[in-house]
Amino acid sequence: MIKGQIFALNVQLHDAIKHDASTVLGDALVGLEALATGVEGYHSDASYQDEYSGLKTSWMDDVAAVTAAPGGNALPSDSTVIGAVNRSAPENAIVVGAAGSMPGELHKLWQTGDVDGYHMEYGFSCMGYEVAAGIGVHMAAPDRPNIVFAGDGSYLMMNSELATAVMMGTSMTLVITDNRALAASTGCRPQPVVPPSTIFWLTRIMKCCLISTLSRMPPRLVPAPRRLAQSPSWSPRLPKRFAVMVSMSL
Repeated sequence: MIKGQIFALNVQLHDAIKHDASTVLGDALVGLEALATGVEGYHSDASYQDEYSGLKTSWMDDVAAVTAAPGGNALPSDSTVIGAVNRSAPENAIVVGAAGSMPGELHKLWQTGDVDGYHMEYGFSCMGYEVAAGIGVHMAAPDRPNIVFAGDGSYLMMNSELATAVMMGTSMTLVITDNRALAASTGCRPQPVVPPSTIFWLTRIMKCCLISTLSRMPPRLVPAPRRLAQSPSWSPRLPKRFAVMVSMSL
């Protein structure tokens, strides 16, 4: 697809040097303005546009297939959970994630409906960043719903930030995908030292961290994908803060 020259623009030299790309060192806005001036009047040809449109259509068909509401009662995958949440979220929602498999899956599958609707920590796969980031996103955009995705391992790292969220009156939706094995961190290899299911302990920790206060109702346990096909729509009647825990397939 990409046959032309690639420019890598960054304020830091070590981040601007990319394979097969021309390095442009400078401020993002100033750099883009300068590049825009240099390519003024350029447009791609019809064959390239047709190729791009065809590939995009094919990709979106694949996305729709893997994020579709599942049938039966098997444990869901990351993609089916993402699809269920995405379909029921408002267009101005902000999705938040950091570690495990979610950044990669959300990068491929989440359909952002508005500007600044995607907040992901890629640099260090920082486990435990998610809940704290949800607080920050609410502070930056209190009028927009934010949806925080975290795996069981990330959640265990920094679940105490939920108490901070309660204290600050933060509005967020926390989706915990529990694959019972820290699977993304271990290359999906079975870990005999990890109990067969952490859902019992997660539930206890969630209660200790005031999830019931966050949501004013018990934590929502979603053990089967049949419930994902009936995802609740966001509405003014829903509480400001609630958590959804999904038991996942490996």
